[in-house]
Amino acid sequence: MEVEQIKIDHHKPFDFYQMTLPVFSKDNKIAYVEFNHFCSGGLCGSGQAIYLKKLNGRWVVSFKRMTWMS
Repeated sequence: MEVEQIKIDHHKPFDFYQMTLPVFSKDNKIAYVEFNHFCSGGLCGSGQAIYLKKLNGRWVVSFKRMTWMS
């Protein structure tokens, strides 16, 4: 957080990204995460709910929905 505090102190915009830990289905084939983007430059943040599905051993996004926007 030191770099962000320096930018705040010098009135420079910065972005902050947050992702939740995944929640898995019992069979470990589906996962859910939330991804959020925060910014100090005004009305420019947003959040998404992301559902992933395991196909051929790889995780792929199966559904994405915006949950909030500033």
